Parts: sequence; C-alpha cells; structure tokens
Amino acid sequence: MNAAPDPLSALLRRADPAAGTAQTEPAAFAAAVHRRIRSADPTPVAFPSAFARQLYPLAAALAVLASVAAGGSLAYAAHQRERSDFFADAYARSIDPVLMHADQSAPAHGNR
Repeated sequence: MNAAPDPLSALLRRADPAAGTAQTEPAAFAAAVHRRIRSADPTPVAFPSAFARQLYPLAAALAVLASVAAGGSLAYAAHQRERSDFFADAYARSIDPVLMHADQSAPAHGNR
C-alpha cells in the first residue's frame, strides 16, 4: 500500500530545498568548510588601508589642533569685536560734546 505524499513536507521542500538533504556528520561538515576556506583566493591586505590605520593617531592629533585653533580664532574674533566697540565708543565720545562728559563705563552706542 502506497502512502499519500504529505502536502506539508512538499511545501517545506519548496520553501527550503536544502532541508531535504541528508545531514552530515559535524566533523565532515567542518572539514568541508575548511576546504572551502583554503580554496578561496586569499586577498592581500591593501597597502592604502594598512597605511591609513597607521595615520589614525596623526589624524586625531591634527583634529585636536584644529579644534584648539578654531577656539583660539573665535576668542580672537570676540576680542577684536570688543576692541572695535571700545574704540568706536571712544571716537563717538571724542566728537560729541555731550558724550564727552557721559559715564565712561556705559557704551555710547548701546549694546551691540
């Protein structure tokens, strides 16, 4: 008597054809994996990528120096702005008789 084929196993075979293959021993499977790894072409390490890894510390140091320089330039710009405001106020006081006698601590042009 012939048993009717199971429709579920046919559906599973269509979804995953490798599921129907016989299982191999773990040692045989490991040997096949190692054979396949050894047969693959070894790709040499690219010189630029190995060289770039050596340049990472230099790039980090340059980034730190750039951030320090940027901070210094921002501080210098703020100092120059304050200096320009101070001299603009001094000039305004020197040409305006009313401002000549005004309080020296308050800026003549308001808060810019």
